[in-house]
Amino acid sequence: MKRRGAWLRGLAWAATLLVALWILSLTLVEREQPGSINLTPFSRKLPALACLRGGCELPDERNAAAIFLLVDVLGNIAVFVPFGMALAAATFPRRRRGQRGRHFGGRWWGRVLLAGFLFSLSIEVAQLSLKSRATDIDDIILNTLGAVIGAAFVRLFSVLLR
Repeated sequence: MKRRGAWLRGLAWAATLLVALWILSLTLVEREQPGSINLTPFSRKLPALACLRGGCELPDERNAAAIFLLVDVLGNIAVFVPFGMALAAATFPRRRRGQRGRHFGGRWWGRVLLAGFLFSLSIEVAQLSLKSRATDIDDIILNTLGAVIGAAFVRLFSVLLR
């Protein structure tokens, strides 16, 4: 049983590495548009949200705001969900013989959250050196949320499979 657990944990670490490399390939490639820096949380998303709630007069503006929010918010969350799932599976707390009930302390969640935050932060810092990439505080917030959602899926599956 220990060998199977070690093998699965190794597979989860390999998946974490592959997902991290995939995310890096998406985020650290130069693009044709000029880069920017945004250090104010949700400063670009709140006006788009206000537009959707009736602040835009033209339907094209509303459509552009909806597409921007959908792609930016859901995209940043969705990209980090697989990272959170793989990392959570790799670091999943082991139940010890005779242990019952709560075996998920705050440390496990905190580690996944911290790893998601630090990985996203390192990407945003690296993007500062790329002229065509945007560095945005919102990306860090939403990416971290995505990693935590991924970990929550793993936790939910672990409960359902018991």
